[in-house]
Amino acid sequence: MKRFFLLLSAILFYGIAYSQQARQVIDFDFNWEIFVPKNIHTKKQALNVRNSTSFLSQFNQETVNTKQNEPADSILEYPKIKNQLWTKISLPHPVRFEMAENPGINQFTGICYYRKRFSVPDYYKGRHCTLRFDGAMQSASVWINGIFAGQHDGGYLPFVINLDGKLNFPDSNEIVVRLDNNDNADLPPGKPLAKLGFLYWSGIYRNVSLTVTDPVYITDPISADAVAGGGVFVRAENITSDYADVNIQTQIFNSTDSALQLKVKQIISDGTKTF
Repeated sequence: MKRFFLLLSAILFYGIAYSQQARQVIDFDFNWEIFVPKNIHTKKQALNVRNSTSFLSQFNQETVNTKQNEPADSILEYPKIKNQLWTKISLPHPVRFEMAENPGINQFTGICYYRKRFSVPDYYKGRHCTLRFDGAMQSASVWINGIFAGQHDGGYLPFVINLDGKLNFPDSNEIVVRLDNNDNADLPPGKPLAKLGFLYWSGIYRNVSLTVTDPVYITDPISADAVAGGGVFVRAENITSDYADVNIQTQIFNSTDSALQLKVKQIISDGTKTF
């Protein structure tokens, strides 16, 4: 007989009973646009970008393709480029499709911008909404409706953007993502492009999804930023041919102002029966 030992660890809030509805995970890969300033198609030295949360001050001294051809900071870059010709794309998407297996220093490096305009149904109001980026190369700054929503450095790991308090219901919303994959010794792979022996992609080169849950929810293991925790963390111990101990740790977050009493139920199945 197989024996399972369940260790349930959760953050519980006491008060009225509450049952969490199933979360929705929605494909967010379509109806994006990209804009690439013309002069960043060629290799150049990395530029110093200010670390600020201002929607207008994140942009560096790139010159955009406009008649005025002025430095970006002097004209507040996004308001200037938002009416330029953006290319419609879907994700995943590299800024440039490289024609060789390893184009070396000729592969795309520089700065580009992605944006997407979208609406959300009114019944999402009061629910917990996040965007998950599975990969964006390589320093990403994100704004939702002109509000700075987060910054992530490193193109090899996913990251999550919290949309709570930033969405318009049911009006149109806009997300703007600024990506910089210039040489940066502080970000993996760390070496300058000219010294790399492989190609790493540019752009939002993996999928993006919108997750909607109730305001009391199982946390996302990435955004929870907890060692051996966050979300549902499962590990098996004392494994033999006859039995195993399965430890399940679940982290729950209550974003409401009410104290709640929760009941967590875990189901284990071997494909033919549940335990």
